[in-house]
Amino acid sequence: MLWIAMLGGLLIMMGQHDRSEALFYYFRLEDQVPGTHLLRLIEKHISFAFVRQRLKDSYSETGRPSIDPELLLRILLIGHLYGITSERKLVEELRMHLAWRWFTGLGFDQEIPHHSTFSKNRHRRMSQETVAAQDMLTRFTQWQGREPESVAADTTYGNGEFLQWLADRSITPYMRTRDSIHRKRSPFFGPERFTYEPENNRYICPAGQFLNYGGRVYRNRAFNYIGTRKKCGPCSLRPQCTSAAFRGLIIHQNEAARQRARELVHTPEFAKAQRQRKKGEALFAELKNQIGLGRLRLRRLRFVREQFFLAAVAQNIKRLVRFLRQPTAPVLPATA
Repeated sequence: MLWIAMLGGLLIMMGQHDRSEALFYYFRLEDQVPGTHLLRLIEKHISFAFVRQRLKDSYSETGRPSIDPELLLRILLIGHLYGITSERKLVEELRMHLAWRWFTGLGFDQEIPHHSTFSKNRHRRMSQETVAAQDMLTRFTQWQGREPESVAADTTYGNGEFLQWLADRSITPYMRTRDSIHRKRSPFFGPERFTYEPENNRYICPAGQFLNYGGRVYRNRAFNYIGTRKKCGPCSLRPQCTSAAFRGLIIHQNEAARQRARELVHTPEFAKAQRQRKKGEALFAELKNQIGLGRLRLRRLRFVREQFFLAAVAQNIKRLVRFLRQPTAPVLPATA
């Protein structure tokens, strides 16, 4: 009896946690983040209000409301602060972390952006590669006194705006266009199968029917052309054209420049230009993987430039020595 009494007392003293979940919880995120937390200190001393001001010209005044760019920046900043390199993982962790939700301003009743949002913004809106390319080509023109005849680059540079910039200067673009996955994998007729009629601003489909102008799509920097149920419904080519009741055609505002680049892909000049490009790419790969320039050791632009120049000198010396080591053909004496 004594042992039973002691065991019963022990069970009472130990207690047992009830894991039943309450229907509602009443608390503020503000109260859950201590004053010494890193994110609270950042919020106290750093203002992100400049983001919307700097990017306001990049957004259209029409169409659906976009995701707040300041919110996207705050989420990406969290990933860098806590070493989360995967944006998919970052979004998953954000769902559960109270301090992160507080820092981003997302309440429990607000939807977290999809992880693909970050890649879309990175590649479609805030890309600086083409800006740098335009600057280099402009400096080349000032240096040489003429425009370059052609430019070879990878698909990153094959957007409509940059291709149009090159077309305006009569520079031949040897680069693949950045087309959507939907266009690449679509089993239906592509835009290249439709003929544009500029005097009426409409397209003619492979069956000879008209697709009339349907307005501008500001979000995609494109124009919309649509057919009709009456024309598309009985068309014998409809299974090859669309699965909808009628065909719609989205044409990028710089589609002519994009199509020109697509046609060049199948030329011998394109293959030659890409081979020449890879020679330059190989030099950068050597700097990064063999000479140790994958990570800069110095700070300030002057010292970074010094480190890069020394690395380039080392690279050129290696190439010079390899060239001098090549055996030369013996000079034969002249004969009568």
